[in-house]
Amino acid sequence: MDTGELLNTLGVSFPRQELYYLEAQGFLRPEKRRVGKTWRRDWPPEVIPTLRIYWKLHEEGFPPRVAWEKAEALARREKENQ
Repeated sequence: MDTGELLNTLGVSFPRQELYYLEAQGFLRPEKRRVGKTWRRDWPPEVIPTLRIYWKLHEEGFPPRVAWEKAEALARREKENQ
């Protein structure tokens, strides 16, 4: 899914720049696909639960690295319990 679809699917006010920040820091690695002369990010749907948890933790005041690590662990636990 492209960036706009991902942000709409998240259902929270997740800033586009925050997504790009997480990518620049190496937390996220979307596939890239060529569309005409430009490259588009192709985000996997598996990242949605982690991003939702991350944003909640980030808004509570956790720094990005800590929020991401906690979000990954919580999302992994939720997936295992299903």
